[in-house]
Amino acid sequence: MPELPDSDHERTTEEAIMAATYRALCAHGYAGTSISRIAEEFPKSKSLLYYHYEDKDELLADFLGFLLDQLEAELEADAPDSPAERFDDFLDKLVPAGMDDDHLQFFQALIEMRAQAPHNETFRQQFDRTDDVIVTTLTETIEAGVEQGVFRNVDAAQTAEFIHATVYGMLVRSVPLDNEAVLVATRDELDSYVDRHLRIET
Repeated sequence: MPELPDSDHERTTEEAIMAATYRALCAHGYAGTSISRIAEEFPKSKSLLYYHYEDKDELLADFLGFLLDQLEAELEADAPDSPAERFDDFLDKLVPAGMDDDHLQFFQALIEMRAQAPHNETFRQQFDRTDDVIVTTLTETIEAGVEQGVFRNVDAAQTAEFIHATVYGMLVRSVPLDNEAVLVATRDELDSYVDRHLRIET
């Protein structure tokens, strides 16, 4: 979850709603989350939440967009200068190490939401946008590394698509089963692929 102000008092209404949605998803997953359960996590007036949203999926679609906006802002603000460091930092954002129970539950909810995308146009648009941002960021970072001589002269777009597909596959394979060992092993293999295929030894 992207960073939000520590105090509920400091949060805007939107931030407070998004934080409440995150807590509800961590506690109940996608299927178990409802407007009423989000309202239970909302520190402000419940009528304020119901004023903005009547439908769970409408709120969750806005939540997905909010997460992506925050991710893009963090990438722009915190990106290291070195393409290699920028690549590693972004990969760590996509596959966090040592996820606690809340993070695992949250990723499970995201996977459940993505499964709804073929039948939910709003979800599909948000996940398409997320995929575009991830692949574009990886591609541009790899291209910068090739230009600076720290990455091999690979097809940046193709490599980015492969890495994104691998990351998504490892999350789908490991997170619903709550199997961190699979996640760690697959991440290690992905790191080995990056070392062999992308990095230039110095």
